[in-house]
Amino acid sequence: MIMMRRTNRSRTRRTRKRKMFRRKRKKNREKIGMKKLRGQKRKSSREMRKKRENEEEKEEEKKKKKKKKKKKKKKKKKKKKKKKKKKKKKKKKKKKKKRKKKKKKRRRRMTGRKGLRMTEAIRYSFDTVY
Repeated sequence: MIMMRRTNRSRTRRTRKRKMFRRKRKKNREKIGMKKLRGQKRKSSREMRKKRENEEEKEEEKKKKKKKKKKKKKKKKKKKKKKKKKKKKKKKKKKKKKRKKKKKKRRRRMTGRKGLRMTEAIRYSFDTVY
């Protein structure tokens, strides 16, 4: 039986090339970093290392000094806020519905009623007042 040839063989080569390129680029960057910006001669890596270490030491000393200098911050007194007095809302009085009194027609009864008042007699226009 014939074995099928792998088609993506070139992928490994591609990755290898990419890795090489990355490595080269990294080195180039380091070289650029070694060079001084204003076109002066490149210093040896040993000198650069010394310089870097000196700078780091200086920075550490500065940090230590800063730590010593730190003063305690004074606490600011908080101003007490005046509480606003809430105005009491006046309750609206509910208007009572006036009931219309139905006028009862009073029957004039001779018996049962001892006496009609004058006002009633006028209101209901009775002829006789008892």
